[in-house]
Amino acid sequence: LVNSPNGPHSHWAVKNRRVRRDRDATALMLTQVKRPELPLVVTFVREAPRPLDDDNNVAAFKATRDAVATWLGLPNDRDPRVSWRYEQAKAPRKRAGTLIRFERRE
Repeated sequence: LVNSPNGPHSHWAVKNRRVRRDRDATALMLTQVKRPELPLVVTFVREAPRPLDDDNNVAAFKATRDAVATWLGLPNDRDPRVSWRYEQAKAPRKRAGTLIRFERRE
């Protein structure tokens, strides 16, 4: 589950560990997925009991987005062959998490 970057302000080292943890978890999960062909649409879905506002939802996925871009072999996350989308879904606390969908773009 990704957290709002505007939550409690913490020391830079704590934030750095959180970002590294999110990137590492995403990279580990992606080792089990076949890399799709470009161009594509990547959709991040935050499943949680309470929604974030739109800009916090996008910001919360920054480390995850960077990890996906690296996995796709992109030089950065601004590559025009990939469109990024963000959604939210309500889920019980015990089932909160992140879903990443890859869809071929024509």
